[in-house]
Amino acid sequence: MNCERPRPVDVEIATTALGKSDDVEILSPSSKSRPAPDADAIVRAAKLLAGAERPVILAGGGGVMGGAEVELIELAQTLGAPVTTSYGGRGAISDRHPGHGMHTRWTCVWREPNLEGARGF
Repeated sequence: MNCERPRPVDVEIATTALGKSDDVEILSPSSKSRPAPDADAIVRAAKLLAGAERPVILAGGGGVMGGAEVELIELAQTLGAPVTTSYGGRGAISDRHPGHGMHTRWTCVWREPNLEGARGF
């Protein structure tokens, strides 16, 4: 139940177990490893992004957990793409950053994007 991003936890206990006791072993938290990125998928995504006329980036919580906020902004600036975030991705780019996709100047891009890239979900 220990992860990089603390979240609420719901534990369901049967009413027949409440009020009982037993000897239990408390286990140490396990560590999770992240899979290595697929190099071929990265190359394909880069080609799609390079050819996009009106790309849009949707950043999720994985980008925040991975500490990729600077890289996200650099990518968005290189592509000239607006960035918006999922709830978990809040903080990946400041709401006040001119590249944040909710600014009025990006309205025309949001109406007709030709490539939407989701990152960090």
